Amino acid sequence: MYYRVLPSDGGWGLHVEGHSTMFCTTLSYIRMRILGEGRHGIRGNACAKGRKWIRDRGGVTFISSWGKTWLSIIELFDWSGSIPMLPQFWLIPSFLPMYPEELFLQLYNKINWKKVGHLCAREDLYYPHPLMWVSLRMCVKPLLTRWPFNKLRQKTLEVTMKHIHYEDENSRYIAIGCAAKDPNGDYFKRHLARIPDYIWVGEDGLKMQGLSCQGWDTSFSLQALLACDMTVKDNPSGDFRSMYRYISKGSWTFSNQDHRWQVSDCTAEALKCCLLFSIVPPEIVGVKMEPERLFDPVNILLSLQVNNPLTHFKTSKNGGLPPWEPAGYSKWLEMLNSSELFANIIIDPKYVECTASAIQALVLFKKRRRLIKSSQMLQSTLKICKSLMDHAAAGKTYHNCLAIRKAVEFLLNLQNDDGGWGESYIS
Repeated sequence: MYYRVLPSDGGWGLHVEGHSTMFCTTLSYIRMRILGEGRHGIRGNACAKGRKWIRDRGGVTFISSWGKTWLSIIELFDWSGSIPMLPQFWLIPSFLPMYPEELFLQLYNKINWKKVGHLCAREDLYYPHPLMWVSLRMCVKPLLTRWPFNKLRQKTLEVTMKHIHYEDENSRYIAIGCAAKDPNGDYFKRHLARIPDYIWVGEDGLKMQGLSCQGWDTSFSLQALLACDMTVKDNPSGDFRSMYRYISKGSWTFSNQDHRWQVSDCTAEALKCCLLFSIVPPEIVGVKMEPERLFDPVNILLSLQVNNPLTHFKTSKNGGLPPWEPAGYSKWLEMLNSSELFANIIIDPKYVECTASAIQALVLFKKRRRLIKSSQMLQSTLKICKSLMDHAAAGKTYHNCLAIRKAVEFLLNLQNDDGGWGESYIS
């Protein structure tokens, strides 16, 4: 896979059709060298081309902020040259809305790391750092390292790790990002066990996804979706609201059931599959989803459009749906975005794709709802009749048993004008 360089420039992009970026080219180059490739690479001088691409654009000091962090983790970049998300952010009150040497152009020990933190290659600069991040780096960060503010550091690190471990445990270590520093520790081993969730084999070799997306892909493989039963059965564990998580019961994720991060269009597309298969004979599609479970994903989709019960946001003005959580955050919060590679990752805006998927799913659910209710009513009526027979066998009658009187009243309310009963509450 690493030999799939772009023939025009020799770099690597975020995906096989994407333009070359410093972030992807640097990480791909380093992975090839770790795997044993020489400075030039065996096939087509891949390493030499990648190294030239990096050096022609100012060297690896121009990698984006996420790249600086990863290189610092593997000790190829000094931590003072990174711009971290300050852990002190987690102590802000919740009522507030902002809650390798050959790649460098100079000797490693001669680099002024404090001056390279803001550098980013033009190819990676999809979302430039807001001025706020410059002030944080120049003014706030030095202040937080001095007394008395440095006394907060241990507390902020503990709160940050609490959130990280919560996400690890609730995604059963698939996670959205891994943070495990001890290679012999349990957290690291549990993350390693989930690596196969990110790997798949294509016609041209082994590939790894940035975020495992089994749920999304399987939604378009209809029979596999129902066979795997990939719906999220419960909300996040414990007091999930204090961990800034949203309800997820009844949703589908990009990944599998373990991941438990609800996504609106994944949920909508999967719900459409289940509704369409609800009218297909079981011998063709296998065991169908229980009718009552179809209401949970509908609840998720509707809740993403209306008021957020966690923060009491106003109803969506234009009726759109966001991907992950209810919309309503102020746009200025996007100034907290420090990724450079991605935009709109703080406020979770509404998208046409998510809204369109939800509309189709809800319209289809409305059409199928009558059939679902009819099936439930028929099952309820049969259960009541059987229960009446059981009570009668035990000597209970209309006059000495309250349960029988309520059941009889229920059945009489369903009786048609002609004296008979149909198979549903409207027949």
